[in-house]
Amino acid sequence: MVGYLDDLIVYNLGDHYRIISNCATCSQNHGWFTKQSDNYDVNIEFMNNFSIIAVQGPNSGNILKSIDMNGLDEMNDFDVTNVNSMMVAKTGYTGEEGFEIVIDNANVKSLWANLIDAGAVPIGLGARDTLRLEAGLNLYGTDMDKKNNPYESNLAWTIDLNDENRDFIGKSALLAINIDTSKELKGIILRDKGILRSHQVIDHKAGSGEILSGTYSPSFGFSIAFARLDKGHEGEGKVKIRNTEFKVEIVSPPFMRKGKMLI
Repeated sequence: MVGYLDDLIVYNLGDHYRIISNCATCSQNHGWFTKQSDNYDVNIEFMNNFSIIAVQGPNSGNILKSIDMNGLDEMNDFDVTNVNSMMVAKTGYTGEEGFEIVIDNANVKSLWANLIDAGAVPIGLGARDTLRLEAGLNLYGTDMDKKNNPYESNLAWTIDLNDENRDFIGKSALLAINIDTSKELKGIILRDKGILRSHQVIDHKAGSGEILSGTYSPSFGFSIAFARLDKGHEGEGKVKIRNTEFKVEIVSPPFMRKGKMLI
């Protein structure tokens, strides 16, 4: 069986790697890393003395520059650097231009205050969830979990099976998956009035599927969602909301990236 323990980023900091887990899965992940480390010359250290702040949006670079965080203009997506004793990565969970800052707990309140004074505006998890859905970014525990594999989660790009001599944990299980019969993760658009929500059923000419994440998109002015579907839908389907049936469009996410609408 192939499944996800978490979705996370591993940062190469030169003489060591830093892994930032989701809060809900960090103990589970640390246990798994520790177990796997028995076979390697590596030391696993659990650290809870750091905080992380994500500064996202088209003005994020200017905000950071205004508080003397310089040298970020040339960073590419997924680059990581050190600025004023802080780890700064050009990553994020919003689909927008932005940065994630890892800072010592003792200094995080001061950084937060400086960002607010510089014009940054705090957002809550609801806004972040809308942004990540528009950007086609999965939410662990909702769009994928231990029961799902990369081929049915739009994450086949994260694995490399081309090198026959390269081995890794889970490779044999991945090779055993029949990709042709796997379901697929698709984007759903409902242009009529109504809100797409988790567990609603999508029917189409070749099968069915289930809404995973769904919400009203302020950017588009209608409801969007992720659904895991049987193949063969040909871009059209139906959903029933409160006993009323609506036509939906089935598309390939993302819906939007860095302010650009893609549908």
